[in-house]
Amino acid sequence: MSRKNLQHITLKTAESATKNLQDNVKFSSGDHTIKSVYSKTDLEHVNHLNFAAGMPPYLRGISSTMYVTSPWDTHLHTTLTSTDNFNCFLKDRFTAGQREFLLEISTKNEFTPETLDDFKALFKDIPLQDISFYFNTNTCILPLLAFFITTAESQNLKLAFLKGGYNIDAITNLNTLKTTKNSSLEALVFSNTYLPLFNRISISTASLQNQIFNPEIELAILLICGNNQIEKGLDYGLKIDDIATRLSFSFSIGLHYFSEIAKLRAARMLWAKIVKSYEPKNDTSLALHIKSLTNTNTLPNADIYSSVTKSTIKAASAIFGGSQSLETHTNRNSSPELERLDHNIQWYLKEETKITKTVDPWAGSFYVEKQTHDIAIKAWGIFEIYKETGTFSEAIQTELNKLKTDNSQKNSTITKTDCDNTIAKTHLLNITKAVKQNTSNVLELTIEAVKNGASFIEIYKVLN
Repeated sequence: MSRKNLQHITLKTAESATKNLQDNVKFSSGDHTIKSVYSKTDLEHVNHLNFAAGMPPYLRGISSTMYVTSPWDTHLHTTLTSTDNFNCFLKDRFTAGQREFLLEISTKNEFTPETLDDFKALFKDIPLQDISFYFNTNTCILPLLAFFITTAESQNLKLAFLKGGYNIDAITNLNTLKTTKNSSLEALVFSNTYLPLFNRISISTASLQNQIFNPEIELAILLICGNNQIEKGLDYGLKIDDIATRLSFSFSIGLHYFSEIAKLRAARMLWAKIVKSYEPKNDTSLALHIKSLTNTNTLPNADIYSSVTKSTIKAASAIFGGSQSLETHTNRNSSPELERLDHNIQWYLKEETKITKTVDPWAGSFYVEKQTHDIAIKAWGIFEIYKETGTFSEAIQTELNKLKTDNSQKNSTITKTDCDNTIAKTHLLNITKAVKQNTSNVLELTIEAVKNGASFIEIYKVLN
């Protein structure tokens, strides 16, 4: 099969199209103009049709065989309600074959692990060296990583074998990625020495679950944040090949079936174009790893069967789009029955539908290829405008402002008393000084504070 070189991708948005996009933005996944019939004439200006799977720009998949030889990773979600609850979940899912887990800590949760003993209980009898952990947080990454490292050391584990990374929310981080101090990237640099395999960053749009933007807007936001992470990593002295292979995107999947498939295909192509501009030495650096999330509602009393139906449709589009991993989350009120339903959705797709037998089965569809082209063009237009001006259109920015994390609300939930441990207090003061002086050893000092009795909330407070 012939294919066009990556450098021949031309994704300049026409002035009129860009103006229309900026001035008439709508914020739902289903406002695209859709025709009843698509034909070959709709693909006259589409120049990506000869791309192949497993080769840059990876539009049809990052592996030449995709699920035929390696199906996607199945993830299930649980809410951290107690140390015992989470520990039991880890053991059950590990026995079932899951090897990647997400630990989500929020200061707004009713339960937040406080002490080193709490964290040891979270991971009791868990073979940390055999699984990958991702921390889902924006403001707590340093204390989380410090407690995780200290817990692993208490189990006499070699840090060099610990695998994982952390999720950062694209919306929350849009205005912080360009600051001079970024704790996520400091942790990344630190882990390059102490935790060489705990170094992946998943850039997520989880905060869009309640209000899903058009696919091109969601994609553009992820591209912007990913590009900012590359630039920040380069400023820290890392190589593009080292940075790009650590970054992945975590998409919120909507119900517009074909647009979601096209969105993920376009994402791989545009990400390859961005990374290529930094002149990596390895083609694998251009490959975008994608995780998809199918959270269907936030209402605790929503109809379960309706949610399962929606989750199944979303999961199917995520797989047809070429995701490397999939998390089905039918309802925020986790229970054994709901977890079974979530697991079965993926099991049926993987084992009974024969989806895994064909690479990119929607390739060549007039509709899907046109959608892929249109979403890529529009997302690239937003990306270029932001890169040039540092801003979004007023319409997009207004909606983003509504989704920003309310730090004052977070802080208002913290009611713990100040540290009364003299030794721990000394180490907390060392962290405070390091943050003010913008030194590079904040994480190392945080680990020392953990070892000397400082609590999670106490460390969180001095870092925020």
